[in-house]
Amino acid sequence: MRMRRVRFTVWRMMVAVAVVAICFWAGTTFWPTSRVLAAARQSVPGIVVRSIYPETFNEAPAWVVCGIDPDATVWVLDISESGEVLMKEAVAHGPSR
Repeated sequence: MRMRRVRFTVWRMMVAVAVVAICFWAGTTFWPTSRVLAAARQSVPGIVVRSIYPETFNEAPAWVVCGIDPDATVWVLDISESGEVLMKEAVAHGPSR
């Protein structure tokens, strides 16, 4: 069976660029703002953010930020889109000294 040859055209290039642009725009739109990351760093100084994912907290959109501080304590923070810390919880502690 012979593969069909795909011709390069300006129209196909424009469609490909549009698809990439839409994917990039969607990726940056659904990513948390700098306010969320600044609130996490202000709430827990020195936190290294491990994961961020969206959630609904009391029927309002929010972000869950999981990270670890310099003392090896693992933190889970719920932060609103405006940058307000809704919940701050230490879920695990590092090794004893």
